[in-house]
Amino acid sequence: MRHWRRCFDTFLILGSLTFGAVPSDSQSLDDPAVLSGVVTDPSGARIARASIHIHSQSLDRDVVTNATGSFAVDVPGDAYTLTAEAPGFRRLTRETRVEPGDHRNLELRLSIDVAAEEISVGPFVGSSDQTGALSFSGSELQMLSDDPAMLRQQLIAMAGGGTGIAAPQFYVDGFSNGQVPPKSAIRAVHLNSNPYSAAYDTPGFGRVEIETQAGGNQLHGMLDVGGTQDAMNSGNPFAEVQPPYYQLLYRGNVSGPMGKTSSYFLAGNSSDLQNNAVVNAVDPAAPDATLSEGVPNPQWDNDYSLRVDHRFSAANQIYGRYEIHHVQQTNAGVGLLVLESAGYTNHSTAQTLQLDDNEIFNSKVVNDTRFQYIRSRLSQNPNSTQAAIIVQGAFSGGGSPTQKLDDNLDQYELQDNLSIEHGQHFIRAGMRYRFNRDSNDSRAGYNGQYIFPDVTSYQAGTPTQFSLTAGQSSAVVSTGDLAVYGDDEWKLAQHFTLKYGLRYETQSATPDHNDPAPRVGFTWAITRKASKMPVMMLRGGSGVFYQRLSAADLLPSVRQNGVNQLAYLVQNPTFYPVVPPPSSLSETEPTIYRVDPRLRTSRTVVSGIVAERMIGRIAKVTANFTDAEGRHQYLMLNANAPLPRTYDPANPASGMRPFGGIGNIYQETAEGTGHAQMFTSNVTLMPKRGVMVYAFYIAQRNHSDANGTSWFTSNSYNIRQDYGRDDSNIAQEGFFGGAFNLPYGVAVQPFIALRSGRPFNITTGSDLNGDTIYNDRPAFATDLSRPSVVRTAYGNFDANPLPSQQIIPYNYGNGPGLFWVDLQTSRDFRVGPRAAMSAASQPGAGPPAKPERPWTLSFSVEAQNLFNHVNPANPVGVLSSPLFGHSLSVATDYSALTAANRTILLHSTFNF
Repeated sequence: MRHWRRCFDTFLILGSLTFGAVPSDSQSLDDPAVLSGVVTDPSGARIARASIHIHSQSLDRDVVTNATGSFAVDVPGDAYTLTAEAPGFRRLTRETRVEPGDHRNLELRLSIDVAAEEISVGPFVGSSDQTGALSFSGSELQMLSDDPAMLRQQLIAMAGGGTGIAAPQFYVDGFSNGQVPPKSAIRAVHLNSNPYSAAYDTPGFGRVEIETQAGGNQLHGMLDVGGTQDAMNSGNPFAEVQPPYYQLLYRGNVSGPMGKTSSYFLAGNSSDLQNNAVVNAVDPAAPDATLSEGVPNPQWDNDYSLRVDHRFSAANQIYGRYEIHHVQQTNAGVGLLVLESAGYTNHSTAQTLQLDDNEIFNSKVVNDTRFQYIRSRLSQNPNSTQAAIIVQGAFSGGGSPTQKLDDNLDQYELQDNLSIEHGQHFIRAGMRYRFNRDSNDSRAGYNGQYIFPDVTSYQAGTPTQFSLTAGQSSAVVSTGDLAVYGDDEWKLAQHFTLKYGLRYETQSATPDHNDPAPRVGFTWAITRKASKMPVMMLRGGSGVFYQRLSAADLLPSVRQNGVNQLAYLVQNPTFYPVVPPPSSLSETEPTIYRVDPRLRTSRTVVSGIVAERMIGRIAKVTANFTDAEGRHQYLMLNANAPLPRTYDPANPASGMRPFGGIGNIYQETAEGTGHAQMFTSNVTLMPKRGVMVYAFYIAQRNHSDANGTSWFTSNSYNIRQDYGRDDSNIAQEGFFGGAFNLPYGVAVQPFIALRSGRPFNITTGSDLNGDTIYNDRPAFATDLSRPSVVRTAYGNFDANPLPSQQIIPYNYGNGPGLFWVDLQTSRDFRVGPRAAMSAASQPGAGPPAKPERPWTLSFSVEAQNLFNHVNPANPVGVLSSPLFGHSLSVATDYSALTAANRTILLHSTFNF
């Protein structure tokens, strides 16, 4: 209860903050002021070459936004009227006032002029082609969750939530490998934008671009306190008994000027999540019974960032950003079939430094130089050092297979991007170099691991496989990748723009060093012949995209190369439960990890077309069809597995192997294929002030025979046997959200998600082909009298297939769907001392209005899974398990608090 007393005391402090104005430094009347800002379209994408007229009683000036859609100009202190215009958009007028020495930064958001007689298809820079994109900024960000874990899950889901080339990629201020910053530090979020630009290494779908806040010329800040506890929530329906739990959230930021030409923005987020991991497994002490319990799984997450912006001149600005993110978790890895003893405690700290220098040479030439350094440190300690015990589909006990781990990862990134406008051409060129160094000390497998195919074997004490790792535990790998690009947006006609470009990539520490990536696209504004009114915007294109291997992908081939670290494997061991010393296994050939010497970089050809239609002045509808053809997709296989039909499971030493002996060669290769087709549509509706609604729908068909660098094929000699629904395949998924300002200052932000079930794989629980990987699938039963036939709700399967029987497809099972409603409701109160009353109004004009109070105190309630709908996770897919076909916990798509099914979060926010 002390946590709730602390929270209540903070609420009282916030309510009492009704005094004290912050004085500002005096400025000379001769000091110039600065007017700056960006011009954006309705989605938040920046508009290059927009015209701005600045007017006051003593000044008239015209400026044009640069290639990043921004402008900056020195002016005397005065009241100004700004008029922004761009072809195809309605004129916008904004009034503002700047005092001498002030720096006023504005966002001028233009609305599309559906009645315009002419339309010009001009490029956007940064997120240049936002058709079909979802964008959130300003009050729209309030539609997203205040819970940092759920915010990340929302962004992943709305970006498509795929894997491989379609996996969500986070870019913070243009840098890759970014962590999602605190919500209070976010200025805007763009999803699924700019699909075919040569400037980017990944296609638009799955791309999450986050822009952080910059400081202003006045002191502003925010402090938010929120949380929940078990008494406010509904429990996890899959857990019979749980320890008490709670969550406390602290968010805040402060921003303001640093002299005349600099500003800062400091933000932080702290989460104290006293969670429970829900275990539902076979009880090792009583294998005929099940174990259902909640295991304390506390997690502390602290994230702080500081951004400083400095203006050398109206044409040269620089910013620096530093972020530190620390996470600590106890009993990590525990849950579902993993018992508490197999868990571990981890500590991770990631520090990020970013520098960005923007140089405007003139209105047509802009250069942007960026540097990023990410320093990540991870430490992991196991709950137990006993041998790991895995009973397929029943439980994972003993010690954690990963054991002690210390990982030091350093990532460097340098970018330079040049934009040039020349006649009907808008040219961009640049480069990016990334260097990753991973120094890793891992004792994974040093405790030994026993695998049992079923509970019966466990009760009899007869494992079918034992593995043990020995030798040097440390390894270092370094890899760098370089990319150079150039593209041109050529306005061939008034209503048609052709986009084409080439990107070239190469990477060290891999066999493939030559990766060209051509890109092409177009934008066509379809107009009515009579009025030339735009009826529809069509955008399409195609391009080649590559998927780079990370340093972590290359580590196993450096560490377990048969010399530095040895991995021993014994079939049908007779020494259970004793873990023998490595010296006694000298006659067993060790397992070797390696990279295929002929490995080609994984690539995907992505093509698609997008249609956009405005409905009056209140709505925008887009439809997007995308086709992705994958080649050289990454996977793992046993290059020395026994040849087909030469292995007898009853005799583990049997089988002819291509490299001789009985040692295994786990090889990282790129022999997989994939094909994905995706249709997306989103609607944005803004019928009146204070009402904003969006909806997003995805239908996809994603098939492949490879699911990444840690995924093993089930048949090393027939990879196509695994061609089936990809792990990320979700047939249909939809989102609905909005923001509604109700009477009496009440605001409501709903978020609704629905999706069809995810596929899951059905396996036998045994190794039928001698490749030492327990992922073999059964066949469709053709003779129900065979003792190996298992009758299930998903069909009748033969767990010991005959050569003539057909193996069931990969991911044959269908999991349950999901229905999720998140609802936030808030109420604002103006607090603080009023400014002095203005002079008396003219006779007959009535009494003057009272000045607005300067600060805001808000109270909000967020209900996650409002209707307490039970969303089961995918069921167990191991045929030999007594839990086959049963879901063991709730789905965690949108909630990090696994102890609860419905969560109620309370917040109090103070803004000044």
